[in-house]
Amino acid sequence: MRLPTLSPYDVDSLTFARKERIGNTRLFVGREEELNSLIKWALQIPREMSKSNALLARRKKGKTAILERMFNYIYTLNTNLVPFYFEVKEDDVWINHFAEDFYRGFVSQYLGFKLKNLSLIRKPPEFAKLKELSRQNQLTVLEEDINAFENLSKRKDAGPLMWHHAAAAPQAIASVTGDFILQIIDEFQFLNSKIFLDKKLKQKKEDIPGIYLSVAESKVAPILAAGSWVGWLMSIIRLQLPARFTRQTLPNFKPEEGLHAVVNYSNISDVPVTDETACLINRLCYSDPFYISAVIRSQYKQKDLTTPGGVLKTLEYEVLSPQGDIHNTWLEYIQKSISQVNDKYARKIILFLLKNPGKEWSSEALREELKLPYKDKNLHLKLDALEKGDLILEGSTLFSYRGVTDEIFEKVVRHKFGDQIEKIPQELENRLKEENKRLRGKLNYYKGHWAEFLILNFLRHEAHQEPDHLKDRVYNYKEGTRFREYKEVKSHMFKLADGRVREIDVYAVCYDEPEHEINDLAFEVKNRETRKTGPEEVNVFVRKLEDLRQTGRPIEGIFYSASGFTEEAVKKLEESNLMYTDYDRWWGSE
Repeated sequence: MRLPTLSPYDVDSLTFARKERIGNTRLFVGREEELNSLIKWALQIPREMSKSNALLARRKKGKTAILERMFNYIYTLNTNLVPFYFEVKEDDVWINHFAEDFYRGFVSQYLGFKLKNLSLIRKPPEFAKLKELSRQNQLTVLEEDINAFENLSKRKDAGPLMWHHAAAAPQAIASVTGDFILQIIDEFQFLNSKIFLDKKLKQKKEDIPGIYLSVAESKVAPILAAGSWVGWLMSIIRLQLPARFTRQTLPNFKPEEGLHAVVNYSNISDVPVTDETACLINRLCYSDPFYISAVIRSQYKQKDLTTPGGVLKTLEYEVLSPQGDIHNTWLEYIQKSISQVNDKYARKIILFLLKNPGKEWSSEALREELKLPYKDKNLHLKLDALEKGDLILEGSTLFSYRGVTDEIFEKVVRHKFGDQIEKIPQELENRLKEENKRLRGKLNYYKGHWAEFLILNFLRHEAHQEPDHLKDRVYNYKEGTRFREYKEVKSHMFKLADGRVREIDVYAVCYDEPEHEINDLAFEVKNRETRKTGPEEVNVFVRKLEDLRQTGRPIEGIFYSASGFTEEAVKKLEESNLMYTDYDRWWGSE
């Protein structure tokens, strides 16, 4: 199935009906394979071919960013597929209030989509207003459904009935209207732990997910359930909702995506990195989006991400300091799970599995090896609690377990439990020396594949320190052109008077300084490994520059082609008075 031409990464074309919690929408990078897979799944819903799906990822792995971008993408497409997003909060709540919040959110978002009213997407009004809007827009079925829900709420035993009505509403409305609903339910695992039958929050209702035994089988309103407690959500799906969901885990970024994230976060957060330290951060963080973000945004007072030593000290702060974001996030997982298990034996189990990576242990083998004082039932309960808390992982067979394969998690755990641990710089010093050649090889690879982002980073943070070195990085240098401290460096899209849209890969805009000659720089970037740039592509860049110069600003063009240019292209570049460069010329000057 082919995706629509609209890209979920094209922030200038998307309607952000939901404000994305990632903040700056350009921070959303990578995840192309996972996001495209989910979008293809969603676009099969109108063909009634999509089974309910579960997205499993630890906290801050980028799960919510994907869900919110999916919502805004489907909203922007504006077909008969209506997106609905609901997050189950980590707060105890009376079932009546929970059912009303869920139902009112669905009705409001449905109306917001149909009427293209963003305020209804972002903040649901009271039922009276929703009924009025339904009536005014001839949505009788919706008005009648709201009346039925309100009548249920007046009954003495209202709570469970209200929840059953609310949970079934997307399927019911879709079945009558001919629309299709994509239900996105985030933090699904809290459904069986945070909802109570009584107002005083004493009587917990643990079978709340049970309604989805039937609802999740809907082909007109399937569910994308997501959760940041992977073991917990897996347990619900496996035990309470068997065979109702397919499962998809969210891994770390691919190495190339991780580097893209480092450079992108650095640029947007205005935190300088060098080419070498960008690769180092990506590798030390295992291309994990949360770890990368934590290092770039760290509040460490001596943070300096332009040197390897500064990177290591910042990572050490994030992992070992009580103020570190990485430290505190993992501590939350640890404390929640340890509260359900005897701390002494939980520590022994977790550390033992960490020290035996890759090996699976049965519960019986763990009991014998660690001399655990538990009988079968109690031992399984303890291990199950640690697995639900994502502190250990389930094995390939029933009642078998293995350690979490995450060195940063291991350092947090060992530090928390007082286990012998060396500081990160000492621990990594020898490894860094050994891997220096490999790092250089990776750096060269990344420079070829992510030149656009590395050029952006260089112009923002380093170019002004060597203003006269532009001539060393390009051919056909134009006398008097210099690097400067730029007001803005960005990928730039602009619209022509006839409605056509042009894009400049990298555009560096100078400060207006009357006493100095200024020159903006506009780059065309081609990252191909083998094929050289030909004259046709040069002609396209020439026309782009002509259009851009209509703004009246003095702009010099530079064509970067990693694998070089054909003879005809070089002739055209020099005739057009354009500077040009290739991989060796641009990076070889460093």
